Formats: sequence, structure tokens, C-alpha cells
Amino acid sequence: MIFKTLDTGIEFYKHYASKVGFDTRSSSVVTARDGTKIQKQIVCNREGFKNTGAQHCHSQSSADAGEGPSRPKRRRVSNRTGCRARIMFKYIGAAGVHQKFILDCAKANIGASKSHGLYSHIVGDYSEVGATVVDFKNVRRDLRAYILGADAQILVHNLIKKQEMCPAFAFDYEVDEDEQMSRLFWADPMSKKNFAAFGDVVSFDATYSTNRYNVAMGMEPRIIVTDQDPAMKVAIPTVFKQARHRYCMWHIMCKVGEKVGPTLNKDEEFKNKLNSIVWTSSLEPPDFEKHWRELMEKYNLVEHN
Repeated sequence: MIFKTLDTGIEFYKHYASKVGFDTRSSSVVTARDGTKIQKQIVCNREGFKNTGAQHCHSQSSADAGEGPSRPKRRRVSNRTGCRARIMFKYIGAAGVHQKFILDCAKANIGASKSHGLYSHIVGDYSEVGATVVDFKNVRRDLRAYILGADAQILVHNLIKKQEMCPAFAFDYEVDEDEQMSRLFWADPMSKKNFAAFGDVVSFDATYSTNRYNVAMGMEPRIIVTDQDPAMKVAIPTVFKQARHRYCMWHIMCKVGEKVGPTLNKDEEFKNKLNSIVWTSSLEPPDFEKHWRELMEKYNLVEHN
């Protein structure tokens, strides 16, 4: 939980303790140079142990000297039972209360400035945010510093946890000569079942640059669809002996403009006719070849590279 002041937090815990049935006492405090209490611990009043029991002892003060033995004094039985109930308060400063929001925005590639604007919109006004844009940027900086060099380790740790919870969850990864993660693959049980039932075609983005997509599925797809990445063209036949490799139509069509030049790229009639030929499943191969040839001839593209 987050509290606006330390006193508010302490009062909350005291109230909680009284409801549950124990008393509290202050344990430790860490103070910064400017006097700010940056860490405070409250414990159960039965925390720890005391090496004292019920026993008698005789003592004599200097004032009683010569007047005979003093009255026996009984030490009280300690109520310390080693109770571990405690709470630790840490000062998080400006923007600390917004860390979860900033982190969620970061996951969606939303920067600090936009995050601050969104937060102000949520609370109603910039004056209600409780932190500046600089504070938001500092939190983003600290988050990046936290995961720098450990992001792959965090990811593998999470995948291991998933596998512990579900043995059918599969993952594998490789590291390069510098011990940096270079490849990662994972598949949950549902994706395995889906692949077994519907895995005739596999399509993936070649930016993953991996040839280990058969690690956890136990069978080959019939068709692999990728963009025109040259490394994929070489790697796929070495891994998938039966699958046919085809280029993604979307990637092909995205390059039409630069292939045919600016004049034809602005010609709506040309683009409509081209799309009517390639974006259809109703044309049989001979019909496709006929329409394609007619289109190439009409727009003088027969000899075009």
C-alpha cells in the first residue's frame, strides 16, 4: 500500500493490529541527511526474546548501605515471544505512486511525457497529478536501469515459473559467445493443441531470425510463410524437409509501389486491377496467368525487372 505520509501509514498499521489482536511498537528508523525519514519499521510488541525469567535477586543501593539487606525484587516475566509480525515503510518520493502506471505505459511504448498527459487526464488536471514530467522521466530512467542487462534473465525466470506451474509449457533458448540471449522459443499447451489440429500453415515475422520453430511442436507444417528475408530462405529447407516455403503476399504487395515507380503507383485503375487478380482465391492457375499477362501487357510491364 502507499500512504501520503508516514504517520498515516503508522496509524493504519496500529488500527489493523488492534483489530487483529496485538499491540505494536517502533523498531527502527533510517533518516536521510536532510532529516527525511526514508525507512521505518513497526513490529509487534512481542517481537524478539529477552533472556530474563522469573527470578529473585538481592541488591543494595549506596543509600541503604549499613542498614541491612534490601527488599527482594522480582523481575517481570518477559512477554517477548519472537512474533514476526511487522511492517516496513519506505519513502518513495515524488512520482513513486505513479510507478505502476508509468510501467504499464512503458509496456505499451508510451513515453514519459505522454504518460504524464494521460495521467493528468485521468485525475482531471495537471495540478492533481502530484508529480512533474521530469519525475515521470526519472521513473522511466530508473526502470530502464533496473532491467538493463537483466531483462533476458527476468524473462527466462518467468518462463521457468510457468513451466513449474504447467509441465506441458515448453520453451528453449540459446545464448551467443558473449552469453547474451540470441534465440528464444516458447509454446503453451493450447498452442500445441492448436498446431496439431490446424498447423497446416505457419506464418511468422522473419525479424525473429530463427530456424528453431520446430523445437516444441513435434511435427512439421505443410507451408511456411515469411517475408523475403534471405536468411530464412536458406534456413527453412534445412529444418523443415517437407514444408513448402512461400513469401507473404502482404509483404510482396507493400513493395509494389517502389517496384513499378511513382507513376503507376498513383494509378488507381492499375492498383485495382492488380489487387483483383492477386487478392482472390477464386482464380485457378491458368486464369491467373491469363489475367496477369494481360495486365503486364496493358501497362508495358512485360520486360520490367
